Amino acid sequence: MGIYSEIANVFKGIDLAIKTKVCVPMVEQNEAERRKLEKNFIPFPMKVYLKFHPNHDYSKDETVPLPKVLYNMCYVQKFTVKQNLLIADIILKYIKAGQPLDTAFRELQRLRDMGSYKRKIFRDVQQLMLESGMRPDDALNEVANGLIEKGLLKALTVGFNANRLEQTLTNYISDTKYRLKNATRVKKALAYPGMCGVLIIGMCIGAKFMVIPQMADAFGGMDKLPPSFNTVIGVADVFLNPLKLIWLVFAFILAKFIYEKSEAIKLFVHTTMLQIPVIGTYVITKDVCMFFRHLYSELDSGIPLLVSHEDACKSLDNLAIKHIFESCREDLEKGTGIGHALNEITYIGEDIRTMLAVSEKTGDLNSALQDCIVMLQEQYEAVTDTFVESIPMISMLCAGVAIMTIFMPVMFSLYNIDDYI
Repeated sequence: MGIYSEIANVFKGIDLAIKTKVCVPMVEQNEAERRKLEKNFIPFPMKVYLKFHPNHDYSKDETVPLPKVLYNMCYVQKFTVKQNLLIADIILKYIKAGQPLDTAFRELQRLRDMGSYKRKIFRDVQQLMLESGMRPDDALNEVANGLIEKGLLKALTVGFNANRLEQTLTNYISDTKYRLKNATRVKKALAYPGMCGVLIIGMCIGAKFMVIPQMADAFGGMDKLPPSFNTVIGVADVFLNPLKLIWLVFAFILAKFIYEKSEAIKLFVHTTMLQIPVIGTYVITKDVCMFFRHLYSELDSGIPLLVSHEDACKSLDNLAIKHIFESCREDLEKGTGIGHALNEITYIGEDIRTMLAVSEKTGDLNSALQDCIVMLQEQYEAVTDTFVESIPMISMLCAGVAIMTIFMPVMFSLYNIDDYI
């Protein structure tokens, strides 16, 4: 056997020993062997792949060149939102038809746009369902842990446990499609700031090669150019000099890493974002709407209020809003109704709070939440329209200001060229 098969077999034995808790000293010894292999022999891409796929058979990879083996092991992407929606749609179709769910995974194996590895996942899931009698959610957890969206897995688990699989999948599909529709519109609009940035950089690079050399001849040399030209040259040099570009990329990656790891910085950024006129209104409306949609979906699926509230808070993108909604948990644990618990949150409109307060007296929370969602969706779509329409105008305005800031001093210097010559 080749080195890949040997490593895979060692990992299989270790995982089996740990799972079955057989011979603790052997497990400790194997753990030491695992660390030794990880440190000395296993390439990083293989470590990543083995973390998610410890039972993969490498015997077929021994005759494949090493770069392709590493590429295949690295190129394991999560299922996209659209692919998760497609999985849910096909499973729901077979549930409504009253057919066995293993046949749904047989159909998923025929989808060419999923890729060969993802089709293999569906084949393994079907095999586990037929041979071991596992439920689809357990089989997906076993085979594709970390690749399938958690929301889909939870919808399957809750649906099976409560015997309401059709309802939970319908709610999941509805929420995901609604989120995807608005996110797609915003994503397309956010292309404008990037285009404006590329335009400014292109103008600076073009000026450096086409305008500044002629200006240098007119002024009698590059060292005699006015200071106003330095900004144009500096911006162009950053994107033309490989070393500076590498430093810029490194600084961006470092800033993103610090942002992701530091909750204080992320909270500061998210709180500041809420103060920006157009962006803040959009973020608040979006998060409040998605909170109530998620809360209603889970309550309608039979999940208890405390768990539904916790999951709805986890679905929020803005950390500042998330902390405010999480602060209501103490009131809910004391037995306070959801309407009273959310009454102090100023991000929720007065009309929504009134409807929730009335629902506590009538005992018809689901109906009140449905009315709230209808109202919030109208507000969300109106705010999204304003946000999407504002982005191009704001981007062009910022680009115009940047161009004026960079090039107006240059034009002023040319107007007063006699002062420099």
